[in-house]
Amino acid sequence: MKDSNDILMTVDRQGRIRSIGELGSAYFMRQVGDYFPVICRYDGQVQTLSLNDYQNDQPREFWLAPMRHPCGDWDGFAVIERHEQAPLHEPVTAAWPWRREELLAAMRRGEFFLLYQPEKRQESPRGRTAEALLRWRHGEAQVLDAAAFMPAIEAYGLDIELGWWVLDEVCQQNRRWQMRGLRPMSISVNLSPAQLAHPDLLLRTREILDFHGLPAHYLQFELNARCMHSDGYADAKVLHHLKNIGVRLMLDDCENTRRSWHQLLVWPIDAIKVRAEDWDDTLMAVARGLGKALIVKLHGDQARIDSVYQPDAQQGNEICKPLPAEQIAQLLDQSGWAA
Repeated sequence: MKDSNDILMTVDRQGRIRSIGELGSAYFMRQVGDYFPVICRYDGQVQTLSLNDYQNDQPREFWLAPMRHPCGDWDGFAVIERHEQAPLHEPVTAAWPWRREELLAAMRRGEFFLLYQPEKRQESPRGRTAEALLRWRHGEAQVLDAAAFMPAIEAYGLDIELGWWVLDEVCQQNRRWQMRGLRPMSISVNLSPAQLAHPDLLLRTREILDFHGLPAHYLQFELNARCMHSDGYADAKVLHHLKNIGVRLMLDDCENTRRSWHQLLVWPIDAIKVRAEDWDDTLMAVARGLGKALIVKLHGDQARIDSVYQPDAQQGNEICKPLPAEQIAQLLDQSGWAA
């Protein structure tokens, strides 16, 4: 069973085939150099087309992902085979140390809270972007990172309700900072796969932004490969609607895999975030060509990226650990960080 949509080839704006993959050759070549024609009408949206499989003459469904220059001009498209299958990720069945009722009670008691970790711009020490990170004050002294409890939260289906709370808290806090006179900053919120697929995501996002009076471009959603469902077109459609209201989008944990390539080419993202160990020059070259900002996540003693494609920003505990709202506001107001 295929686990993602396959990028078969890219075509430039004159209709010339730029590159074709091994899988693509089976569908687009009768013999070497003999390509099936690709005919489509481009109107700024992802288009769907059907091509016949030359072996059995059965139509196979493909779709086109627009590719653009950094200046915004259309530069061609990627041809992608579309798989209509079950979601990529099966329900989690592992035994968790917490029962659903315990997690639900923790939510009701307000035991979950947010810390904020800023990005540091490369061109200057000033930073105006931070990521909201969820924590759980479990017991009297123990504080758990999201990695410890979020798989259970998602498995029990509690990530939707908790996600609305995180979104509301972030927008409210960002507005508080602005009312105190701090220069506005962009805050990133992580989306779970279920949140992206939720039919009310766009509506609730608009309602929360409007309620707190926060312009949409001060909110950024971070998504990773787990958020891609079998019908990637539906994901792209939702994300385009979010982009249309002004929300920024970031692809987190981007790496040289089919899923990340699919998301990079199809999703209307503004930036990619890459772990230092996954930094890949080919991926970075395409991301730069598409006008995406590059953010690197550093761990341990990693201090720099040995590449011709230098990141626009860095993030990691060695640069700045996640901080409570008051401390992050003080940090960004200091001379080394203030804008």
